[in-house]
Amino acid sequence: PTVLCSRIEPEWIVPALRPCFLDTTTTTPSTVLDLDWPSLVTEVGPGIYEFDLFSHDFCNALIDEVDAFELSKLPCRRPNTMNK
Repeated sequence: PTVLCSRIEPEWIVPALRPCFLDTTTTTPSTVLDLDWPSLVTEVGPGIYEFDLFSHDFCNALIDEVDAFELSKLPCRRPNTMNK
């Protein structure tokens, strides 16, 4: 899939969370609230939660995009970890 576009494609999101990203004309707040959130979210520390959001295909496409950019030799600014 092409990663660079102006909207989120449904196949980029894990199936369980796709209702959160559907067109608001077809999704109601109750649709999102009815999700089984405890099964989707894991607390990994006090107040720190993790969950899958992007599909493996999207993550692989994003990595491929970054790798291709780095191979292009276009200017690339990296964050300076000394800035705080």
